[in-house]
Amino acid sequence: MALKNRKFYNYKLNTTESKESQPIYVEQYLLTAGGHRKIIVLDTKVIDENFNIGDNFSVNYEQNKRNWTLTELLNYIPTEAGSKFYIIIENLLHNLYCVSYLDIKMGKRQHGDDCSEEKRINMIRKCKMSSSFALGYRICGCIKYDINKNYVHTDKYLCRKFTIYETEYFLSNFFGEIPYTNIVKSQLKILISKLYKIITHLKEDPTMRLYSSSLFIYKYYIFDLESGQKFLQLDAKIIDFEHSTNIHFLDKVKYYEPDAGYIFGLKSIIKCLSHHSNL
Repeated sequence: MALKNRKFYNYKLNTTESKESQPIYVEQYLLTAGGHRKIIVLDTKVIDENFNIGDNFSVNYEQNKRNWTLTELLNYIPTEAGSKFYIIIENLLHNLYCVSYLDIKMGKRQHGDDCSEEKRINMIRKCKMSSSFALGYRICGCIKYDINKNYVHTDKYLCRKFTIYETEYFLSNFFGEIPYTNIVKSQLKILISKLYKIITHLKEDPTMRLYSSSLFIYKYYIFDLESGQKFLQLDAKIIDFEHSTNIHFLDKVKYYEPDAGYIFGLKSIIKCLSHHSNL
């Protein structure tokens, strides 16, 4: 990331290694593809996402140096601010190079069963105004690595205005110029196969609902030091499970049929990518 996108803090944290407070420098991660919560990074492998939007910061720990117990981790709560709730999440891209990533909100429905009536109405309105209702997904944000070694950010507010055609065009062009090269086509074939597997899993557990979750698609390069060549790789993960549920949860609302809206969205993505890949 460019230095202009970095903001550093000096927090005094209590650690189990020493009884004295020690300053630890953490970095605010500003170039996220989507979302609205503040992200803090201590190292590149583990990042923190604020659980409470009103919090001024959250704190991280260095997972790659040792294994931490829950008791030890609790000692990292900032002494000046008292107790804060935060979620520790893995940075999926910590060891990848030249990464581009796409945040896609999946399904025709974006609200969980636990939301207020006001939010439910608002989320339904947003889905009908975006491609969520017509395609079963909408682009929520994108970070794209360009040839000048910079990152181009497309935020969720611009993506929300996309028409159906613009949504499919944006998705297709994320992987490269059309017509795709044979390398891109071969990687898309693997990616599409993975999306079909997700559909299979959703059908195998018809009680599962992944409301407001995202399909996180990313591409990166593996470099061969001997030949100097780079090889394109594509992958996808489902992220953001805050409003997810299934029959084993204690939620009052239960489901017994597969999530048709989510599956419809996955099939729409597969159809779009298959069309341009001739698969």
